Amino acid sequence: MRKALIIVLVLALPLGLFAGNIFGEFSLGYRLQGDSTLRDVYGGGALQPVLGVGTHLGKVHLILSAGYFTNSGKTLGLGEKTTLSYIPLFVKAIYPFMMGANVHPYVGAGAGFLFYKVDNDSPTLEDVNKTAFGFEPEIGLCKPVAEGRVVILSLSYLLASAKPFGETRNLGGLRFSVGFRAKF
Repeated sequence: MRKALIIVLVLALPLGLFAGNIFGEFSLGYRLQGDSTLRDVYGGGALQPVLGVGTHLGKVHLILSAGYFTNSGKTLGLGEKTTLSYIPLFVKAIYPFMMGANVHPYVGAGAGFLFYKVDNDSPTLEDVNKTAFGFEPEIGLCKPVAEGRVVILSLSYLLASAKPFGETRNLGGLRFSVGFRAKF
């Protein structure tokens, strides 16, 4: 499944380029930490910027996106500084409804990899540098503001199970974001 997602996007982007259907997007969101233990260590959440490039295949939009998330906190018990960071590299598909409307809703989902790292200031805890698979369903609203330019409001939930220290944790959580898409 992972390879299939990457192959679909790798094949779709060149087709879109030749058809003049390439667009870029940027969003800035706030990711709430979904796992209760990670929330106790790192707090509620942090800002997460995301960049993407995509194409239209009929009504479906295929997007390759990458973001960055980092959050620092104190280890439980010892109270030493620890930092969780990850770079999600995802392929997502969105399907907009009511395209002729002034504001149109969409649904979508993405899947891909999170390259995550945990840096600890503790001499007793080792640093972690691993990869996890993630899935992120998304809903949102698009508001066209000019020809080929759209403002986007979205809500998504990242599910990404990982075992940074032997126990399974969800690195993701709920994300609210505002974004902008422009056709090239």
